[in-house]
Amino acid sequence: MGKLSWYIFILFLVFGYKVAAQKEPHVIDSLKLRVKKPKNDSNLCYLQDVLAKEYFETNLDSAISYGKKSLKLSRKLNVKEYQVDAFNTLGIASRKKGDFKSALQFHYDALKLIQSNKLDPYYFQSVYSCICLAYTEQGNYSAAIEYGYKALRESEKQNDTLNQAINNNNLADIYFNTKHYNKAMLHYKKALVIATQQKNVFGQGLLAGNIGSVYYENGKLDSAKLFFEKSLQFAVQLEDVLSQAWNYENLGSYYQRKKNNAEALSCFLKAKKIFEENQMDPDLSTCNYNLATVYLESGDYQKSKEYAEISLQYANKINSYPNKQSAHEALKNVFEKLNNIPMAYLHYKEYVAARDSIFNQENRNAQFKSELEYEYAKKRDVDSLNQVIATKIQQEQLFQEQVRTQTQRKFTYIAMAGCLVLLVLVIFVFKGYRDKQKANTIITAQKKETEFQKEIIEEKQKEILDSIHYAKRIQQSLLPSEKYIERVLYAKKK
Repeated sequence: MGKLSWYIFILFLVFGYKVAAQKEPHVIDSLKLRVKKPKNDSNLCYLQDVLAKEYFETNLDSAISYGKKSLKLSRKLNVKEYQVDAFNTLGIASRKKGDFKSALQFHYDALKLIQSNKLDPYYFQSVYSCICLAYTEQGNYSAAIEYGYKALRESEKQNDTLNQAINNNNLADIYFNTKHYNKAMLHYKKALVIATQQKNVFGQGLLAGNIGSVYYENGKLDSAKLFFEKSLQFAVQLEDVLSQAWNYENLGSYYQRKKNNAEALSCFLKAKKIFEENQMDPDLSTCNYNLATVYLESGDYQKSKEYAEISLQYANKINSYPNKQSAHEALKNVFEKLNNIPMAYLHYKEYVAARDSIFNQENRNAQFKSELEYEYAKKRDVDSLNQVIATKIQQEQLFQEQVRTQTQRKFTYIAMAGCLVLLVLVIFVFKGYRDKQKANTIITAQKKETEFQKEIIEEKQKEILDSIHYAKRIQQSLLPSEKYIERVLYAKKK
């Protein structure tokens, strides 16, 4: 049963690479020309790392060569970020070759650099993810799930949806390999939601194949075939031959379960050819195991034994316990059919040893512990967030209270100032009123005095007039009237 690999998804999304068995020659040639004429050492270091990644699908030895050149130059430049990138590139190339020891060493070297130099937290989740993949392919699932959850927590803290999808897929792979299919489906679907939201065709295709694998293991073969074919359509659309190979392998397993061994062999051989062209040792171990099982069911025991032995050779080369388990199981079965009981028993013991190394209680406990730590960390982050929110609310309430207090104080000052102004105004008005009253009193007194004086004058004037009139009357009484005088004068003239 084949599984789609997630690191191709990383390259496709982050670097925008066209994923195919053979890179377009002009891409690598163009990079080689730029490496010969770099703008500066920093640019050269970067180009060497990019060129190393370009060689991931065509020539792993060249990938490692350019990765080492980039690492050497990054050390000379003393640029820690470039060194981390180079270590990760070398780790991925080593893992693809099946050299898990070297891969893990490179990734741990990157992790030490990040920790000692306090680099951007983004690098943590990137390295954690790479370590998770290395442990997963090696079959060390207890360590794999620990770093898988570490990577997921980092991506969640940074709100990095792309890497949340990647890390959910990595965790799903671990659960799939340890036969926790419900948990595997949960994480695959979380990753698929993100890939769909981002309208990423490659991611949707890859996850469709992985979801199909879960349906296959749960015995829902029609649903599995539907998702395998959907994933294959995406791979053909993108000209992604590696994903095509994984889907051929998955479809081969489907046809094998349907007892259509001819179609199963055709699919497995197509996948095997692509894996050989790309030096995919882990996948070659799996694919040869699948071929061994088909030939066993077909009754061709010699070919079954041949492919099972090849599968074991690759498994030992990459030191992968899951692949060792499968290969020893296939050899046990074929030797039983050949009636070679001692060899069958020998491979059965090796099968049990490999199986127990994967599914022992310590691994199950470590897996449970990692899940609890993840959930606890998540809850702790939520509690911390709630505490931050509560603190923010308290601070905001305190601030609003301070604002209200200051506002009230301002209003109090304004009111006091208003009252003071009003008091001054009242005093001023009252004083003016009193002054006016005093003035009116004085005017009234003066008026009364004037009237009194006027009355006195008028009284005196009246008295004088009365005296004059009295004198006049006396005079008139003593003097003869005009008529009398005229009469007297007239009499004399006669």
